Amino acid sequence: MHKEFYRLSFIADLQLTKSALMTLEEIMSPTFFQQAIDRLKETSLADAFGRDCREDIKNIPLLAYWWYKAQEDTVFADLSGHYYPGEAAALASELGFHIRQLRPQLPPDSDLAGFLGNDRSLLGLSHILPIMYYLQNLGLVPQELVPDQEGFRFTLANPKDDFPFSRIWFFYAAEDPTPLLKKVANGVDGAVFLQLNSPPAQLCELTQIARPGLYITTANLARTQRGMSIERQAYRFDV
Repeated sequence: MHKEFYRLSFIADLQLTKSALMTLEEIMSPTFFQQAIDRLKETSLADAFGRDCREDIKNIPLLAYWWYKAQEDTVFADLSGHYYPGEAAALASELGFHIRQLRPQLPPDSDLAGFLGNDRSLLGLSHILPIMYYLQNLGLVPQELVPDQEGFRFTLANPKDDFPFSRIWFFYAAEDPTPLLKKVANGVDGAVFLQLNSPPAQLCELTQIARPGLYITTANLARTQRGMSIERQAYRFDV
């Protein structure tokens, strides 16, 4: 059987986005975003204010794209007096917000910059930090976040009866969870959060994995009257 573990919603306001961008700039090297801007000037994005051009900038770090588009949104807001964050601004805002909230538990900035500059680990962090923040708000005190093969792992300082796990594993599976689910079934020691782009068509199929503490997480972006919102869900599978 499965049951919903959490449902989290996030939408950025202007100050939240500006604070997030400052946080990301503090962590990354002074030249990271400047080099990205220089490369962006050579793409169609340079003349595409407000337009999604991800397909034209495949060789530019994803974080730089989020930062650039979020900067566009904040500039437009300052000029117009109206803030309507797009997808990149929402993602950058959420990332920066959770980094600020979890900073003492995260790796040193030099290591964190390496994770953020890599597209795959950036996506992993964007999904795992909300989980850490949620657990922290439950009083579980996450700590020692480190990379681990396809994902990350961290520990909890004081597990509780309703969440008795002291070690948490996070895997970013995107579309096909089968290989990682096999790894989960083969004895990963602790609770496992497995990020998918969307819930499996038949959630009941996953209950065949003989493992307590398996959580399937998803994220959905939707447009609202206030801009792009991010809704994250997690389902726990009990066997």
